[in-house]
Amino acid sequence: MDGISLKQFNVVRLSRDTIIKWMHDEDFASVMKDLYCRVVIRDQSSTKQYRAMRAIRVVDPAVPKPQVELAHGSTVKAYSLEFVSNGPFTDEEFAQYKSTLEKNDTPLITDDEVTEKVNSMRAFLDSKKPKKEDSKRHHHEEDKDNAAVKRKKVALETENKELEQKIGDLSRACAAQDQDMDNLRKKLR
Repeated sequence: MDGISLKQFNVVRLSRDTIIKWMHDEDFASVMKDLYCRVVIRDQSSTKQYRAMRAIRVVDPAVPKPQVELAHGSTVKAYSLEFVSNGPFTDEEFAQYKSTLEKNDTPLITDDEVTEKVNSMRAFLDSKKPKKEDSKRHHHEEDKDNAAVKRKKVALETENKELEQKIGDLSRACAAQDQDMDNLRKKLR
């Protein structure tokens, strides 16, 4: 099963912190669907193992310990957010996930789907940014005394920068992949 690279797969990774930050936003449900989470599980010998799993939904964000419904191949199960990792996928985890998908005759996310998900994430984050006029007024009237708003604004800016970095990484990975394909085509001629 060819397809996307580990770098591209990590672009569509959803961290625990991101889920916690946005799970109460009604628009987030459509954005998180079909992103991927790194989840820790324990095997029979209680050894920690991480698995790549496709996000389906947050089960009930209003409860004290919300769960996220995830799919691994054809298996769907709800996991507590404490099992969702903030770390990136490794080569081994990505290879194991691709193997599971092959066994279940399930396709891996494509380049086009990665691009679509990145654009969806960007649109979601852009929709959460304050408008320039509102931002100026809000800045002058409320931000002076409201440290929580400042922290949230910094967090959003940081998240936007990280997303822009992921988009740049994806663009570079796609360009490298295109170059490899061109080189391969030249060798085949």
